[in-house]
Amino acid sequence: MPTKCEGIEQVKAIARDPQFTINLAEMEECYGINRQELMEERYKIYSLFEVIKSSIPFLPAGNLRKKAEKAMMKMLDDKHPFAGMLRYFDPFI
Repeated sequence: MPTKCEGIEQVKAIARDPQFTINLAEMEECYGINRQELMEERYKIYSLFEVIKSSIPFLPAGNLRKKAEKAMMKMLDDKHPFAGMLRYFDPFI
């Protein structure tokens, strides 16, 4: 979930269903999925994606718009860092 915490922009992994809270706690302990630098890196990727996606409708048809659309699609590709997170948030942006 994208948040601002004490002026630091971050995306923290949370359990959507309370029954998975224990699994999340285990992933935090074993893999450090919510360590500070990872939450901040997620936010950088999320905010770039948000800017690109929300800008596309305002770009004139042509080369720049095509580049922005291609960049957005590349960010959603399985090989891109945090692609799953971006696909999750994509409908809400």
